[in-house]
Amino acid sequence: MAYKDYQYGLELACFKNANNPIWRENRRKSRKRSYYKYHHKNLEKAKLYRKNNKEKVKMTNWKARLKYRFGINEKDYNLILKKQKGRCAICKKLPLNQRLDIDHNHTTGIIRGLLCRGCNRFLGLLENGRYDTKVINAYFKKNPLGRKVKAEPRKS
Repeated sequence: MAYKDYQYGLELACFKNANNPIWRENRRKSRKRSYYKYHHKNLEKAKLYRKNNKEKVKMTNWKARLKYRFGINEKDYNLILKKQKGRCAICKKLPLNQRLDIDHNHTTGIIRGLLCRGCNRFLGLLENGRYDTKVINAYFKKNPLGRKVKAEPRKS
């Protein structure tokens, strides 16, 4: 849609046409101006909200990570936790002030269970081939009780 500018004798495209590069450029600039005009206010509001609602933000972030990384929600996590009676799947200990980590196969993505941090880290090292189970078993057979080390008293 074009119109004639009789004052200057120019024929111009409709200014609000999305195909008009001038209109697109001006629209981009105006959006950028409005973004920067209010951006610092929005950041301050977000910081204040996070500061006042730490537990809520922490829970929301955890739920988002569950969905993004493992494709499950909080109900699925709690169902697995209930099946394991709230304990680590390997050492059977109750977690202290922390959630159990989700153990999953890195190639298939299938969830195997919930583990405490220590068991999860150890299993990850075994899975990556960093440690060999035969070497670990041989070590424990060689040193079943370990050595007792006497601590020297501190000199004051």
